[in-house]
Amino acid sequence: MSAAHEQYIRNLQGSIARHQRMVDVNHPAAAQAQGIVNRLTADLAAALTVRGGGGGGNQTTTAAAPTGPDPDTVRKNKAARAFLQDMFSSWGGMEDLIGEIDRLVRDYGNQPEVLTAEVRTLEPYKKRFVGFIRLREQGVTDIRNETEYLNLERDYRQVFREAGMRDFLGTDGTQVQFDSIAELVADYSVSVNEVKARIGDAARLVSSPDNLEAAALRDYYGIDTTTLTEYVLDPDRTMARVNEIANTALIGAQAARQELNINETTASRMADIAGAGDLLPGQYQQTIDGAVELRDEVSRLADIEGSELTDSEALLASANLDQSASKKVRGLRSRERARFGGRSGVTSSTLSRTSGY
Repeated sequence: MSAAHEQYIRNLQGSIARHQRMVDVNHPAAAQAQGIVNRLTADLAAALTVRGGGGGGNQTTTAAAPTGPDPDTVRKNKAARAFLQDMFSSWGGMEDLIGEIDRLVRDYGNQPEVLTAEVRTLEPYKKRFVGFIRLREQGVTDIRNETEYLNLERDYRQVFREAGMRDFLGTDGTQVQFDSIAELVADYSVSVNEVKARIGDAARLVSSPDNLEAAALRDYYGIDTTTLTEYVLDPDRTMARVNEIANTALIGAQAARQELNINETTASRMADIAGAGDLLPGQYQQTIDGAVELRDEVSRLADIEGSELTDSEALLASANLDQSASKKVRGLRSRERARFGGRSGVTSSTLSRTSGY
C-alpha cells in the first residue's frame, strides 16, 4: 500500500470521526453529518484492504488508490468556498475565518448547512455574534438568524449617526462596536425606536457649544457626558423619566445663560409644564427674562434689609408656580416702592426730618 493511499485512509478516518462527534452530541446539523458519515464510511471500505476466502487460503487484494475527486465534487467544493467567502464578507469581523475556508471545506464537506452549523461552533463566530448568542441564551427568539441580527445592528448604528453620536458605539466594523451593540441588545433590552427617542434626549444635552446643559446635568444629577448614554439607556428608567431629566437640564442651562442660578427642584417644576414632550429651545425665554427683571428690581431693598430673593424664587414667581415665592416678591415690591418710589416713599415729614440735620 502506497504512502499516498495510507494518508488518504487516515484523512477519511479523521473526517468520519469529526462528523460522528456531531451526530453523538445531537448537533443541529446532525442529520447532515450522519449522511456524510455514511458516505465517507463507504469510501473508507472501498479504500481498505479487502480479504476474501477461497482455494484453501486467504487472498489479499488492495483497492487502487483514488486518482482524485470527481468533477462534481470539485464543482461543489468550489461553490462551498464561494458560499463561505460571501457569508464571512457580509457578516464583517470574520477575517480570522477567511483564511480557514479551505480547511473548513476539506474537514466538513461542501454542504452549506453543515458548514454553517460548524462555523457557529467556532470562537471567531461566537465573538462576532455575542449579542445574538446572548439573546438566544435568554430565550429571545424574535431575531431569528444572523441576517436579522445584522439588520438590527444597522438600525442601531443609524440611530446614533442621526443623533450626531456616530463614534459612541465605536468605529464601524470593529469588535468594539460589535460589543457595544451586543450590550444594547442583551443588557438594555430596549427597542430601536425607544433607543432612538432616548438617544435623542441625550443628544439634546451635549449639542450646545457652551456645554451648559451638560453642566446642569452634572450639577443636578451627578451625570457626566461620558456616562450619559448609558444612563438614558438603562431599562430600569422609564422613557418619561429620561425625558424629564433632559428637559430639566435644558431649563437649568437656559436660566444659566441669563445668569440665573436655579436649583434642580425649580428647573424640574418648570420642565413639568412641557409634560411628556421635548422642551423646545427658548420655550420659556420670556418667563426667564421676567425673572431676571424681577430679581434686579428688588435687589437694592433685599440688600438693605439683609433679606434675599433667590434666583429660584424669582423664576417660580415669574412663572406663577409658587404662592410663597409670589407673596415674597409682592412684599419686596411694595416695600421697594415705599422706600424708593417717589411720593409714596418721600413725604413732607421725611423732608422735615432731613432738613433738621
